[in-house]
Amino acid sequence: MVLAHNAVRNMASFSYLFLENYPFEPPKDAFSALLNFVTNYSYERQGSPRAYRTIARRVLNEIFKGNIEKITQKEVDSAWILSKRIAKEDYNGLGLNETHNSLNSDKGVLKRLAEKGEMNIYNYVKILLKEGQVEKAYNFMVSISGVGQKIASLYLRDIAYIELEPAKHYHHLFQPIDTWIRQAIKIILSYTSEEAPTRILDEKKLIVELCRDAECSPIEFNQGAWYAGSVIAEDYGTLKEISENREKAEDLIREKIIESEKLIYSMKKWLKRS
Repeated sequence: MVLAHNAVRNMASFSYLFLENYPFEPPKDAFSALLNFVTNYSYERQGSPRAYRTIARRVLNEIFKGNIEKITQKEVDSAWILSKRIAKEDYNGLGLNETHNSLNSDKGVLKRLAEKGEMNIYNYVKILLKEGQVEKAYNFMVSISGVGQKIASLYLRDIAYIELEPAKHYHHLFQPIDTWIRQAIKIILSYTSEEAPTRILDEKKLIVELCRDAECSPIEFNQGAWYAGSVIAEDYGTLKEISENREKAEDLIREKIIESEKLIYSMKKWLKRS
Protein backbone atom coordinates (compact mmCIF):
# COMPACT_ATOMS: atom_id res chain seq x y z
CA MET A 1 0.00 0.00 0.00
CA VAL A 2 3.03 2.29 0.22
CA LEU A 3 2.87 3.15 -3.49
CA ALA A 4 -0.87 3.79 -3.26
CA HIS A 5 -0.44 6.12 -0.29
CA ASN A 6 2.38 7.96 -2.05
CA ALA A 7 0.18 8.46 -5.13
CA VAL A 8 -2.62 9.83 -2.94
CA ARG A 9 -0.29 12.30 -1.24
CA ASN A 10 1.35 13.30 -4.53
CA MET A 11 -2.01 14.11 -6.10
CA ALA A 12 -3.07 16.03 -3.01
CA SER A 13 0.07 18.16 -3.32
CA PHE A 14 -1.25 19.67 -6.57
CA SER A 15 -4.02 21.33 -4.55
CA TYR A 16 -1.61 24.23 -4.05
CA LEU A 17 -1.72 24.94 -7.79
CA PHE A 18 -5.49 24.51 -7.82
CA LEU A 19 -5.98 27.03 -5.01
CA GLU A 20 -3.61 29.53 -6.62
CA ASN A 21 -5.46 29.37 -9.93
CA TYR A 22 -9.02 29.07 -8.60
CA PRO A 23 -9.02 31.20 -5.45
CA PHE A 24 -12.25 31.06 -3.47
CA GLU A 25 -13.07 33.44 -0.64
CA PRO A 26 -16.23 33.89 1.40
CA PRO A 27 -18.54 36.28 -0.47
CA LYS A 28 -19.06 39.59 1.32
CA ASP A 29 -22.85 39.65 1.03
CA ALA A 30 -25.93 37.78 -0.22
CA PHE A 31 -25.72 39.22 -3.71
CA SER A 32 -22.06 38.28 -4.12
CA ALA A 33 -22.85 34.78 -2.86
CA LEU A 34 -25.65 34.31 -5.38
CA LEU A 35 -23.58 35.75 -8.22
CA ASN A 36 -20.68 33.45 -7.35
CA PHE A 37 -22.99 30.43 -7.31
CA VAL A 38 -24.53 31.03 -10.75
CA THR A 39 -21.22 32.14 -12.28
CA ASN A 40 -18.93 29.40 -10.98
CA TYR A 41 -21.11 26.44 -10.03
CA SER A 42 -24.70 26.06 -11.19
CA TYR A 43 -23.94 26.07 -14.93
CA GLU A 44 -20.91 23.77 -14.74
CA ARG A 45 -22.81 20.85 -16.25
CA GLN A 46 -21.18 19.23 -19.25
CA GLY A 47 -22.45 20.82 -22.45
CA SER A 48 -24.00 23.82 -20.70
CA PRO A 49 -23.56 26.91 -22.93
CA ARG A 50 -21.27 29.61 -21.53
CA ALA A 51 -23.97 32.11 -22.38
CA TYR A 52 -26.15 30.75 -19.55
CA ARG A 53 -23.96 32.23 -16.83
CA THR A 54 -23.63 35.53 -18.72
CA ILE A 55 -27.39 35.79 -18.98
CA ALA A 56 -27.74 34.86 -15.30
CA ARG A 57 -25.33 37.61 -14.26
CA ARG A 58 -27.27 40.18 -16.28
CA VAL A 59 -30.55 39.01 -14.81
CA LEU A 60 -29.37 39.13 -11.20
CA ASN A 61 -27.84 42.57 -11.66
CA GLU A 62 -31.07 43.85 -13.17
CA ILE A 63 -33.35 42.31 -10.54
CA PHE A 64 -31.32 43.08 -7.41
CA LYS A 65 -29.10 46.01 -8.44
CA GLY A 66 -26.20 44.54 -6.46
CA ASN A 67 -28.11 44.23 -3.18
CA ILE A 68 -30.55 41.52 -2.10
CA GLU A 69 -33.11 42.84 0.39
CA LYS A 70 -35.63 40.05 -0.09
CA ILE A 71 -36.42 37.08 -2.32
CA THR A 72 -40.10 36.51 -2.94
CA GLN A 73 -42.11 34.89 -5.72
CA LYS A 74 -42.02 38.25 -7.49
CA GLU A 75 -38.23 38.11 -7.83
CA VAL A 76 -38.40 34.42 -8.75
CA ASP A 77 -40.84 35.03 -11.62
CA SER A 78 -39.19 38.25 -12.78
CA ALA A 79 -35.78 36.59 -13.02
CA TRP A 80 -37.07 33.79 -15.24
CA ILE A 81 -39.11 36.11 -17.49
CA LEU A 82 -36.07 38.35 -17.94
CA SER A 83 -33.83 35.35 -18.64
CA LYS A 84 -36.06 34.22 -21.48
CA ARG A 85 -36.30 37.73 -22.90
CA ILE A 86 -32.53 38.25 -22.93
CA ALA A 87 -31.97 34.82 -24.49
CA LYS A 88 -34.49 35.60 -27.22
CA GLU A 89 -33.45 39.17 -28.00
CA ASP A 90 -29.68 39.12 -27.45
CA TYR A 91 -28.71 35.47 -28.00
CA ASN A 92 -30.61 34.61 -31.17
CA GLY A 93 -33.40 32.75 -29.42
CA LEU A 94 -31.08 30.56 -27.34
CA GLY A 95 -32.95 27.78 -25.55
CA LEU A 96 -32.51 27.89 -21.78
CA ASN A 97 -33.09 24.19 -21.00
CA GLU A 98 -35.86 25.16 -18.59
CA THR A 99 -36.00 21.96 -16.53
CA HIS A 100 -32.26 22.17 -15.77
CA ASN A 101 -31.76 25.91 -15.54
CA SER A 102 -30.91 27.18 -12.05
CA LEU A 103 -32.89 30.39 -12.52
CA ASN A 104 -36.15 28.80 -13.57
CA SER A 105 -39.27 29.74 -11.63
CA ASP A 106 -40.11 26.18 -10.61
CA LYS A 107 -37.10 24.77 -8.75
CA GLY A 108 -34.38 27.36 -9.37
CA VAL A 109 -32.01 28.74 -6.75
CA LEU A 110 -34.15 31.83 -6.10
CA LYS A 111 -37.23 29.66 -5.60
CA ARG A 112 -35.40 27.38 -3.17
CA LEU A 113 -34.01 30.29 -1.17
CA ALA A 114 -37.45 31.93 -1.02
CA GLU A 115 -38.95 28.67 0.27
CA LYS A 116 -36.35 28.58 3.05
CA GLY A 117 -36.77 32.25 3.88
CA GLU A 118 -33.06 32.70 3.12
CA MET A 119 -31.21 35.26 1.01
CA ASN A 120 -27.56 34.19 1.33
CA ILE A 121 -26.91 30.75 -0.16
CA TYR A 122 -23.33 30.67 1.12
CA ASN A 123 -24.25 31.48 4.71
CA TYR A 124 -27.15 29.03 4.69
CA VAL A 125 -24.94 26.15 3.53
CA LYS A 126 -22.05 27.22 5.78
CA ILE A 127 -24.24 27.13 8.91
CA LEU A 128 -25.56 23.67 8.03
CA LEU A 129 -22.01 22.36 7.55
CA LYS A 130 -20.81 23.86 10.82
CA GLU A 131 -23.77 22.23 12.58
CA GLY A 132 -22.77 18.89 11.07
CA GLN A 133 -25.86 18.74 8.86
CA VAL A 134 -23.93 17.83 5.72
CA GLU A 135 -26.69 15.65 4.28
CA LYS A 136 -29.24 18.44 4.72
CA ALA A 137 -26.93 20.91 2.94
CA TYR A 138 -26.36 18.39 0.14
CA ASN A 139 -30.08 17.69 -0.28
CA PHE A 140 -30.78 21.42 -0.47
CA MET A 141 -28.20 21.81 -3.22
CA VAL A 142 -29.45 18.92 -5.36
CA SER A 143 -33.02 20.25 -5.03
CA ILE A 144 -31.96 23.23 -7.20
CA SER A 145 -32.63 22.80 -10.92
CA GLY A 146 -29.52 21.76 -12.83
CA VAL A 147 -27.54 20.90 -9.70
CA GLY A 148 -26.62 17.23 -9.61
CA GLN A 149 -24.28 15.32 -7.30
CA LYS A 150 -21.13 16.75 -8.85
CA ILE A 151 -22.04 20.44 -8.54
CA ALA A 152 -23.58 19.95 -5.10
CA SER A 153 -20.45 18.29 -3.75
CA LEU A 154 -18.26 20.84 -5.52
CA TYR A 155 -20.00 23.71 -3.76
CA LEU A 156 -19.96 21.94 -0.39
CA ARG A 157 -16.29 21.02 -0.85
CA ASP A 158 -15.20 24.61 -1.40
CA ILE A 159 -17.19 25.97 1.55
CA ALA A 160 -15.99 23.15 3.81
CA TYR A 161 -12.36 23.84 2.89
CA ILE A 162 -12.71 27.46 4.01
CA GLU A 163 -15.11 27.16 6.92
CA LEU A 164 -14.39 23.80 8.59
CA GLU A 165 -11.32 22.64 10.44
CA PRO A 166 -9.30 19.96 8.55
CA ALA A 167 -10.48 17.19 10.88
CA LYS A 168 -14.01 17.73 9.52
CA HIS A 169 -13.03 17.47 5.85
CA TYR A 170 -13.49 13.68 5.87
CA HIS A 171 -17.06 13.54 4.62
CA HIS A 172 -17.82 11.73 1.39
CA LEU A 173 -20.32 14.39 0.26
CA PHE A 174 -17.40 16.83 -0.10
CA GLN A 175 -16.17 14.74 -3.04
CA PRO A 176 -17.35 15.81 -6.53
CA ILE A 177 -16.71 12.96 -8.95
CA ASP A 178 -15.73 13.51 -12.58
CA THR A 179 -13.60 11.72 -15.15
CA TRP A 180 -10.29 12.93 -13.67
CA ILE A 181 -11.18 11.82 -10.16
CA ARG A 182 -12.21 8.43 -11.52
CA GLN A 183 -8.91 8.12 -13.36
CA ALA A 184 -7.05 9.06 -10.18
CA ILE A 185 -8.92 6.34 -8.28
CA LYS A 186 -7.97 3.74 -10.92
CA ILE A 187 -4.33 4.80 -10.75
CA ILE A 188 -4.23 4.46 -6.97
CA LEU A 189 -6.00 1.08 -7.01
CA SER A 190 -3.56 -0.17 -9.67
CA TYR A 191 -1.05 -0.47 -6.80
CA THR A 192 -3.44 -2.71 -4.87
CA SER A 193 -5.59 -5.73 -5.56
CA GLU A 194 -8.84 -3.77 -5.19
CA GLU A 195 -11.33 -3.16 -7.97
CA ALA A 196 -12.56 0.34 -8.72
CA PRO A 197 -16.13 0.88 -7.46
CA THR A 198 -18.88 1.41 -10.00
CA ARG A 199 -21.27 3.49 -7.90
CA ILE A 200 -20.65 7.21 -7.34
CA LEU A 201 -21.42 6.94 -3.62
CA ASP A 202 -18.81 4.19 -3.25
CA GLU A 203 -16.26 6.26 -5.17
CA LYS A 204 -16.78 9.16 -2.78
CA LYS A 205 -16.41 6.96 0.29
CA LEU A 206 -13.33 5.22 -1.11
CA ILE A 207 -11.52 8.54 -1.58
CA VAL A 208 -12.14 9.46 2.05
CA GLU A 209 -10.84 6.05 3.20
CA LEU A 210 -7.74 6.29 1.00
CA CYS A 211 -6.93 9.77 2.26
CA ARG A 212 -7.49 8.79 5.88
CA ASP A 213 -5.03 5.90 5.44
CA ALA A 214 -2.53 8.14 3.63
CA GLU A 215 -2.96 10.86 6.27
CA CYS A 216 -3.82 13.67 3.88
CA SER A 217 -6.82 15.90 3.29
CA PRO A 218 -9.48 14.30 1.08
CA ILE A 219 -10.53 17.78 -0.07
CA GLU A 220 -6.97 18.62 -1.10
CA PHE A 221 -6.78 15.26 -2.89
CA ASN A 222 -9.94 16.06 -4.83
CA GLN A 223 -8.70 19.52 -5.78
CA GLY A 224 -5.21 18.31 -6.63
CA ALA A 225 -6.21 15.22 -8.62
CA TRP A 226 -8.58 17.29 -10.76
CA TYR A 227 -5.95 19.95 -11.42
CA ALA A 228 -3.22 17.40 -12.11
CA GLY A 229 -5.40 15.62 -14.65
CA SER A 230 -7.20 18.45 -16.40
CA VAL A 231 -4.42 21.06 -16.49
CA ILE A 232 -1.03 19.36 -16.15
CA ALA A 233 -1.33 15.80 -17.46
CA GLU A 234 -4.37 15.91 -19.78
CA ASP A 235 -4.40 12.13 -20.26
CA TYR A 236 -4.49 9.01 -18.09
CA GLY A 237 -0.97 7.75 -18.82
CA THR A 238 0.65 11.08 -18.01
CA LEU A 239 -1.46 11.47 -14.87
CA LYS A 240 -0.13 8.10 -13.70
CA GLU A 241 3.43 9.22 -14.43
CA ILE A 242 3.20 12.43 -12.45
CA SER A 243 1.52 10.66 -9.55
CA GLU A 244 4.66 8.52 -9.30
CA ASN A 245 7.38 10.90 -10.41
CA ARG A 246 7.71 14.47 -9.17
CA GLU A 247 10.42 15.24 -11.74
CA LYS A 248 8.01 14.37 -14.57
CA ALA A 249 5.46 16.77 -13.07
CA GLU A 250 8.10 19.50 -12.82
CA ASP A 251 9.07 19.02 -16.47
CA LEU A 252 5.45 19.28 -17.58
CA ILE A 253 4.89 22.41 -15.52
CA ARG A 254 7.97 24.03 -17.08
CA GLU A 255 6.53 23.23 -20.52
CA LYS A 256 3.21 24.82 -19.51
CA ILE A 257 5.08 27.94 -18.40
CA ILE A 258 6.84 28.22 -21.76
CA GLU A 259 3.53 27.76 -23.64
CA SER A 260 1.88 30.44 -21.50
CA GLU A 261 4.75 32.86 -21.99
CA LYS A 262 4.53 32.42 -25.77
CA LEU A 263 0.80 33.10 -25.69
CA ILE A 264 1.26 36.20 -23.53
CA TYR A 265 4.05 37.46 -25.80
CA SER A 266 1.90 37.09 -28.94
CA MET A 267 -1.05 38.81 -27.26
CA LYS A 268 1.13 41.73 -26.20
CA LYS A 269 2.42 42.08 -29.77
CA TRP A 270 -1.14 42.11 -31.08
CA LEU A 271 -2.13 44.82 -28.60
CA LYS A 272 0.79 46.99 -29.69
CA ARG A 273 -0.36 46.71 -33.30
CA SER A 274 -3.91 47.80 -32.47
